[in-house]
Amino acid sequence: MTKDSQRALEYWIQKDPKNRRGCVVCKMLIVKDAGCNHMHCRNCGTHFCWICDFISDEGVPGVYKHLYDAHRTFV
Repeated sequence: MTKDSQRALEYWIQKDPKNRRGCVVCKMLIVKDAGCNHMHCRNCGTHFCWICDFISDEGVPGVYKHLYDAHRTFV
């Protein structure tokens, strides 16, 4: 990636950091455009909480349990 491309990407992420950021493990760009706060990175397979970056060793069930216990919401 060129420096100009990198800067443009960083600027684009900074315009909406609530919905655009890297995976907590591999840093692959993820855009949250709707729905649940359970995220699944298609690059590395990590399941995590979009709100606080909690990573579950139990996969999907662990993230949903965390979302309810810690945040009392899935959305």
